[in-house]
Amino acid sequence: MRLSEIWSAAGFLIGLQLAAFSWRMSREISMAERGEVTWLPLAEVLNLVALVVAVIGVFLLPIAGYASLRVPRICLGVSLILFAGHALALAGHYDLLTKARPRGPRPWLPRQELVIVGITVLSIVAFVGVTLLLGE
Repeated sequence: MRLSEIWSAAGFLIGLQLAAFSWRMSREISMAERGEVTWLPLAEVLNLVALVVAVIGVFLLPIAGYASLRVPRICLGVSLILFAGHALALAGHYDLLTKARPRGPRPWLPRQELVIVGITVLSIVAFVGVTLLLGE
Protein backbone atom coordinates (compact mmCIF):
# COMPACT_ATOMS: atom_id res chain seq x y z
CA MET A 1 0.00 0.00 0.00
CA ARG A 2 1.11 3.53 -0.72
CA LEU A 3 0.86 6.23 1.93
CA SER A 4 -1.92 8.00 0.01
CA GLU A 5 -4.03 4.82 0.12
CA ILE A 6 -3.40 4.44 3.84
CA TRP A 7 -4.41 8.06 4.37
CA SER A 8 -7.63 7.56 2.41
CA ALA A 9 -8.60 4.53 4.46
CA ALA A 10 -7.62 6.25 7.72
CA GLY A 11 -9.59 9.38 6.81
CA PHE A 12 -12.73 7.31 6.29
CA LEU A 13 -12.09 5.42 9.53
CA ILE A 14 -11.63 8.67 11.47
CA GLY A 15 -14.97 9.89 10.12
CA LEU A 16 -16.66 6.74 11.46
CA GLN A 17 -14.88 7.08 14.81
CA LEU A 18 -15.97 10.69 15.18
CA ALA A 19 -19.56 9.81 14.26
CA ALA A 20 -19.63 7.04 16.89
CA PHE A 21 -18.16 9.36 19.52
CA SER A 22 -20.60 12.12 18.59
CA TRP A 23 -23.49 9.69 19.11
CA ARG A 24 -22.13 8.82 22.57
CA MET A 25 -21.72 12.48 23.50
CA SER A 26 -25.29 13.25 22.42
CA ARG A 27 -26.57 10.36 24.51
CA GLU A 28 -24.56 11.37 27.58
CA ILE A 29 -25.64 15.03 27.27
CA SER A 30 -29.32 14.04 27.16
CA MET A 31 -28.78 11.78 30.19
CA ALA A 32 -27.10 14.63 32.08
CA GLU A 33 -30.03 16.93 31.29
CA ARG A 34 -32.35 14.34 32.88
CA GLY A 35 -30.14 14.28 35.98
CA GLU A 36 -28.81 10.78 35.33
CA VAL A 37 -25.23 9.68 35.97
CA THR A 38 -23.00 9.99 32.92
CA TRP A 39 -19.69 8.33 32.06
CA LEU A 40 -17.77 6.91 29.14
CA PRO A 41 -17.89 3.12 29.04
CA LEU A 42 -14.62 1.28 28.49
CA ALA A 43 -15.87 0.51 24.96
CA GLU A 44 -15.73 4.23 24.17
CA VAL A 45 -12.16 4.40 25.44
CA LEU A 46 -11.27 1.87 22.73
CA ASN A 47 -12.76 4.23 20.14
CA LEU A 48 -10.85 7.22 21.51
CA VAL A 49 -7.57 5.28 21.55
CA ALA A 50 -8.28 4.17 17.96
CA LEU A 51 -8.77 7.80 16.99
CA VAL A 52 -5.52 8.90 18.64
CA VAL A 53 -3.58 6.02 17.05
CA ALA A 54 -4.94 6.92 13.60
CA VAL A 55 -4.26 10.65 13.90
CA ILE A 56 -0.78 10.35 15.39
CA GLY A 57 0.49 7.12 13.82
CA VAL A 58 -1.04 7.41 10.37
CA PHE A 59 -0.89 11.16 9.78
CA LEU A 60 1.30 13.17 12.16
CA LEU A 61 4.37 10.90 12.39
CA PRO A 62 4.74 10.47 8.61
CA ILE A 63 4.12 14.18 7.98
CA ALA A 64 6.80 15.06 10.53
CA GLY A 65 9.18 12.59 8.88
CA TYR A 66 9.48 10.34 11.95
CA ALA A 67 8.01 7.18 10.47
CA SER A 68 8.61 4.81 7.61
CA LEU A 69 5.68 3.42 5.64
CA ARG A 70 5.56 0.48 8.06
CA VAL A 71 4.40 2.65 10.99
CA PRO A 72 1.24 4.07 9.37
CA ARG A 73 0.37 0.59 8.05
CA ILE A 74 0.61 -0.92 11.53
CA CYS A 75 -1.21 2.02 13.12
CA LEU A 76 -4.05 1.76 10.61
CA GLY A 77 -4.40 -1.94 11.42
CA VAL A 78 -4.36 -1.27 15.17
CA SER A 79 -6.93 1.50 14.77
CA LEU A 80 -9.20 -0.82 12.76
CA ILE A 81 -8.96 -3.55 15.40
CA LEU A 82 -9.71 -1.02 18.16
CA PHE A 83 -12.72 0.35 16.28
CA ALA A 84 -14.13 -3.13 15.63
CA GLY A 85 -13.47 -3.98 19.29
CA HIS A 86 -15.29 -0.78 20.25
CA ALA A 87 -18.46 -1.88 18.45
CA LEU A 88 -18.41 -5.35 20.00
CA ALA A 89 -17.50 -4.03 23.46
CA LEU A 90 -20.35 -1.53 23.25
CA ALA A 91 -22.74 -4.42 22.58
CA GLY A 92 -21.17 -6.17 25.56
CA HIS A 93 -21.63 -3.05 27.67
CA TYR A 94 -25.38 -3.43 27.20
CA ASP A 95 -25.20 -7.23 27.73
CA LEU A 96 -26.41 -7.88 24.18
CA LEU A 97 -24.00 -10.70 23.34
CA THR A 98 -25.88 -13.44 25.21
CA LYS A 99 -29.52 -14.18 25.92
CA ALA A 100 -29.04 -14.13 29.69
CA ARG A 101 -29.19 -10.62 31.14
CA PRO A 102 -28.19 -9.91 34.75
CA ARG A 103 -30.96 -8.74 37.05
CA GLY A 104 -30.67 -5.77 39.31
CA PRO A 105 -28.58 -2.66 38.80
CA ARG A 106 -26.29 -2.70 35.82
CA PRO A 107 -22.58 -2.82 36.64
CA TRP A 108 -20.29 -0.06 35.41
CA LEU A 109 -18.15 -2.65 33.60
CA PRO A 110 -20.18 -5.71 32.54
CA ARG A 111 -18.30 -8.98 32.09
CA GLN A 112 -19.18 -9.14 28.37
CA GLU A 113 -17.58 -5.74 27.77
CA LEU A 114 -14.47 -6.69 29.74
CA VAL A 115 -14.05 -9.95 27.80
CA ILE A 116 -14.33 -8.16 24.44
CA VAL A 117 -11.82 -5.52 25.52
CA GLY A 118 -9.42 -8.29 26.53
CA ILE A 119 -9.87 -10.06 23.20
CA THR A 120 -9.30 -6.75 21.41
CA VAL A 121 -6.04 -6.14 23.27
CA LEU A 122 -4.85 -9.70 22.54
CA SER A 123 -5.78 -9.23 18.87
CA ILE A 124 -3.67 -6.07 18.71
CA VAL A 125 -0.69 -7.81 20.31
CA ALA A 126 -1.04 -10.70 17.83
CA PHE A 127 -1.44 -8.36 14.86
CA VAL A 128 1.57 -6.21 15.75
CA GLY A 129 3.67 -9.28 16.57
CA VAL A 130 2.88 -11.05 13.31
CA THR A 131 3.34 -7.86 11.30
CA LEU A 132 6.74 -7.19 12.83
CA LEU A 133 7.86 -10.82 12.45
CA LEU A 134 6.85 -11.08 8.82
CA GLY A 135 8.27 -7.70 7.93
CA GLU A 136 7.83 -6.25 4.46
